[in-house]
Amino acid sequence: MIKKLLPLILILAIFVGCSDDDDPTGPQVLDPDTAPKATVDRFSDDAANLMKRSDNPSLPAAGEAIDFDMAPFITKGLGPNGEMVEYYNFDVMSTTTAPIYAFFYESSKEAVPNQLNIVGVKPGDAGYNDFWHVHQVLVPDDYTANS
Repeated sequence: MIKKLLPLILILAIFVGCSDDDDPTGPQVLDPDTAPKATVDRFSDDAANLMKRSDNPSLPAAGEAIDFDMAPFITKGLGPNGEMVEYYNFDVMSTTTAPIYAFFYESSKEAVPNQLNIVGVKPGDAGYNDFWHVHQVLVPDDYTANS
């Protein structure tokens, strides 16, 4: 039985062993201008807690720009000494920050020009939060942005 399965096992091992990571031409550079764009709907019933479009149809549509400097995103209240303060109201979210990865050159600690930050969650995803835990990723000086 094993002798009959051996050729199949070898073929599967060859396919599993092949990957795009072994590309001899180098890393694949992703062009942010042509990459697919994620549509974000932070006011859907799945993403929002307080600011749901189902309760307030005037909230921006999925993928639409949001001006956080306008109502209902600016809230007025009283500061610790009774003074009038304004603050952004981004909706209620988890107290656990979401990770974001920013790339810097190892030798100079300068940000890699044109490198996009990397995130793993967007509004509506489990674990999303408007507050980020920034992780500094150090890369060699010959690193190509977005590769």
